[in-house]
Amino acid sequence: MPNNKPDFSLILACYNEDSHLRKSIRDIITTLDLSRLTYEIIMVDDQSSDKTRKIIKDLVKEYPQCRYVFHEKNTGRGGAVTTGIKNAKAEIVGYIDVDLEVSPVYIPYCVDRVREGHDIVIGMRIYKVKLSGAFRYLTHWVYLQMVKLKIGVKYLNDTETGYKFFKKVTILPILEKCRDTHWFWSTELVAWSHLSGLTFFQVPVLYLRNEEKKTTVKVLRDSIRYYKSLIAFARRERKSIKQRRKELTA
Repeated sequence: MPNNKPDFSLILACYNEDSHLRKSIRDIITTLDLSRLTYEIIMVDDQSSDKTRKIIKDLVKEYPQCRYVFHEKNTGRGGAVTTGIKNAKAEIVGYIDVDLEVSPVYIPYCVDRVREGHDIVIGMRIYKVKLSGAFRYLTHWVYLQMVKLKIGVKYLNDTETGYKFFKKVTILPILEKCRDTHWFWSTELVAWSHLSGLTFFQVPVLYLRNEEKKTTVKVLRDSIRYYKSLIAFARRERKSIKQRRKELTA
């Protein structure tokens, strides 16, 4: 990687990704090399227990665009992405899910939207609901309605997407406000960005679920945790939420 700043830093939070990491990195690099962007890829391993770290080391040797940070303690996706952003060299940063259930082809467009002046550009997932995933979709939809109601982000249609882009200088103060470092971090990031008056731009992206991928998500258990965390946040920050609503209706 040259000493000059790249146009863009892509953060990949990694945890037990050995089944698909090599292919994902190659697909990302193939896509970004077709764009006009100079870039770096920062893989943050969150104390994986499989062969992810070995694969990361091999990929860094193969691709000069890549580098890594290894956590000695598991912090969750929010903690891993935060580490990556703080270590990024570029002025524009973003993260996507390393399983590529949303393709990297949208990255250059999202980066250009940040360059235009939008504070946060998010990939709004569009996917076909199958019967096997109907309950998961329903819980996601209910949660989104609660976020809109409790926080006031009625203009957003996918707050939890793992496909977000921003200017580093803009997002760093937001990261300092986020308490959670696991999955609720996504909600906190959006909530604090909204309460701080940042602007959002939504990009429709196709979501293709990998049915063969093992998941650690327990829909009912994790949904209850999300709801409890959201209610606690709304109570704790009710003054800020009320003030932001006044500003938007003034």
